[in-house]
Amino acid sequence: MKNKTRLNTPLKSLFYVIFVGLFLSGLFWLLIQCVDLSRYSGASEMAVWLLKTHGGAAMGSLIVFGWLIPSHLQIGWKKRQNRLPGSLITAAYLLLALSGYGLYYFGGETLRSLTVWAHCIIGICFPALLAWHIWMGRKKV
Repeated sequence: MKNKTRLNTPLKSLFYVIFVGLFLSGLFWLLIQCVDLSRYSGASEMAVWLLKTHGGAAMGSLIVFGWLIPSHLQIGWKKRQNRLPGSLITAAYLLLALSGYGLYYFGGETLRSLTVWAHCIIGICFPALLAWHIWMGRKKV
């Protein structure tokens, strides 16, 4: 019997392309910000390009997440499969989406600074949560 909670190949491929692009664009943007690369020609242009890529990938991730709700999350929840890692990754994703929105629209320097740090920390941890979720899902099947 086929496991209906497993992602089909096209959706899995789309998911990985979008989330790898999202992670790498965010990570490289963070590195440009944290390491003084201003002395290198094109660093600021690269940071702008990375933010645009990150924003586009974030929009794509919202579409994929919406697709996952009925096709993966609800089925897994009803079958009581992989609930803890699934819940944590869903919460992390929702916090990333909210904090990403907040980076554009939250006012005040203190709130913005906290939002940047929260977004970066959760974003850096996200691949580990995803790997745990996938590992636990494969382990039980």
